[in-house]
Amino acid sequence: MTTFSPTPTDADLTARFRPVLDSIAHGAVDRDRNRELPREQIRLLRDAGFTALRVPVEHGGLGATVRQTFAQLTDLAAADPNLTQALRVHFFTVEGFLATGDAEGPRRAGKGFIYGNAISEKGIGAVDRYQTRLTPADDGNYQLNGTKYYSTGTLYADVISVAADLDGRRVTVLVDADAPGVHQFDDWDGFGQRLTGSGTTVFTGVTVDAEAVTEGGYGDEGHVIDTAYLQLFHLSALAGIARRA
Repeated sequence: MTTFSPTPTDADLTARFRPVLDSIAHGAVDRDRNRELPREQIRLLRDAGFTALRVPVEHGGLGATVRQTFAQLTDLAAADPNLTQALRVHFFTVEGFLATGDAEGPRRAGKGFIYGNAISEKGIGAVDRYQTRLTPADDGNYQLNGTKYYSTGTLYADVISVAADLDGRRVTVLVDADAPGVHQFDDWDGFGQRLTGSGTTVFTGVTVDAEAVTEGGYGDEGHVIDTAYLQLFHLSALAGIARRA
């Protein structure tokens, strides 16, 4: 396996991922036409270290820069734009860990964990308090209940970052994707990029450890890069599609 200095060169990354991206490009059109979820292709990316691009070397990642990461995401979109979109919240979540100095999140990503999201809601939850609620349990932990839509990437995730309401406060909850009470549905029916895993996620009485809850989250007030960073994934997908055309 190729070894890297703390910051790999562009040539290092291209040499590492080109065979994987070529493999992913093969059959991409048929997968989209036949609605075949690209679970195997996600696995190939994870095993090659693609999902750990931004993870520091000391945590098991490749230590790539933001510029290098988006260059690789554009290359991925040229192979299959579904995958660039499917992984956008994973990279966004890892970037958030890096910004706050949380070492455990990147360390898990360095081991191959993939993060998904459960943020968006319909109705009043889209414009006011989240209707997905976290309530205290008698043992000092919590119970999570609610329904999320447009859960991009969650069908391929190991851990789901959930936006919830706790007594009127916005919190972020990390939940294992296979935890009891987590139900995922491949019901995304948008036009194009149908394999991004952006369906409905339902949480029914999910037990949440207290240490898996943090204050705040996506949509907080103040000067944040969240929206701009996420939009870069759309631009990378468009650039990759244009390159492939």
